[in-house]
Amino acid sequence: NRPPEPVPEDLHGLRVDVVVPPGDPPPEGRSLLVFLHGRTTTGKDGARKLAPLALRGFVVAAPWAKTGDWTAKEMDAVRLVARDLAARHSVPPGRLHAAGFWTGAELLPALAFDESLRFRTATWIDFAWSGGSVPKRAKEGMRGLFLWGAREGPSRIDRYRKAADLLAHKVEVALARGEPPADALGRGRSEDPEIPLGLLPFWTAFLEAAEGRSPPGGGGAFDWLPTLGDAVPEMVARDAGGFVYVFDPKAAGEERERMRALEDGVFWDPLVRRFAEQLVAVRLEKSAAGELMKEAKVEGTPALVVFRKGGGEVLRVLQGEIAAKALVPALRAAAPDPSMPK
Repeated sequence: NRPPEPVPEDLHGLRVDVVVPPGDPPPEGRSLLVFLHGRTTTGKDGARKLAPLALRGFVVAAPWAKTGDWTAKEMDAVRLVARDLAARHSVPPGRLHAAGFWTGAELLPALAFDESLRFRTATWIDFAWSGGSVPKRAKEGMRGLFLWGAREGPSRIDRYRKAADLLAHKVEVALARGEPPADALGRGRSEDPEIPLGLLPFWTAFLEAAEGRSPPGGGGAFDWLPTLGDAVPEMVARDAGGFVYVFDPKAAGEERERMRALEDGVFWDPLVRRFAEQLVAVRLEKSAAGELMKEAKVEGTPALVVFRKGGGEVLRVLQGEIAAKALVPALRAAAPDPSMPK
């Protein structure tokens, strides 16, 4: 589907480009992402690039900084914009998000860490947070993400990763993810960064998981392959193990709750991701996994079947209620680099 076009509005003295999901709002309300653009870009540019989020139920609001850099007065207005749009679109608790790109991300904490607005996530794009205070509720109620594009060089990437590590001690989850590098050195100082649109499916999955509404199957949490037959040659080529996620898209009751805990929580645990991202991931609906379930003695879903390096042997099967504490050792044993973080 073609995403909606941004519509400009004048709110609290700022131009704000707003993208609204098509159709009537659901009874539970919509999600809202407030986006701060960078020095040489505009709100319209950001809103257009992030418009696909509207197809997943997100209102995207991108205010404009009049001089390119955000002033304290403009940030006061942005907070009012966020409050007004959240009320207009009946945004429920836990579905308000903030993001900043490049120089716009420098002022992101002034928005995302506002105690009264209670943002669920904060995303820094091509920018490193340097530390500071966070809301008291952040350890249980906020997730943070650092994204970067293909033209960010090694030194910048190192700063983004260190920023995620710094934030990790203060929030529920903090992750870092970048596009594959386009070259060894990255962009020069005079070159502007780019929004990593190739990571939009991952970012969408991160936002949905933070809200507790991952689609059955985990959405874009990992780079899923469709069959084990596709995965085994990849495991051999990479000298890595893999895992198969078996799920029932029609699950209900306690089984659905176990799926939700896995897809919205465990899949986003930083230590789980440290090892899972080294492996080859496969996603199978229960109806298509009969042979594997029989061979691996899987009795119920959700289930994770972890394979040793090369994919020739099952290492471990986890099923039912799966905790990160139980999953990490299995993934670690199949990973090319099993070292724990420092």
